[in-house]
Amino acid sequence: MPLRNILQPKDVNLEGKPIYWLACALYDSCFSKQLVTISGESLRGNYISFTQLLKTIGLKFEDFMHSHLEVWQITANKTDEFRAHVDSLRRRWIVTKADLQQNH
Repeated sequence: MPLRNILQPKDVNLEGKPIYWLACALYDSCFSKQLVTISGESLRGNYISFTQLLKTIGLKFEDFMHSHLEVWQITANKTDEFRAHVDSLRRRWIVTKADLQQNH
């Protein structure tokens, strides 16, 4: 059962290293931005490397997704669109991880 079905924003606090929560806020901000290209196409994000962000702050993807971003979604009362994006990212990671483990 997802944490959002159990916890409400008032039940959550942001414990741990502040840099991890800053990364959540930055990721959230990047997701929220839409850029319009010269051709008029709309693209989401501002092209900050998610991998480089996590590497810079010294946080593993799994820890970011499960320990921080899930709590961030609840605390920041994120939209269904953001939650769906994070759920999709998490599912893709699970598939990729399982595939990598089978091939080793």
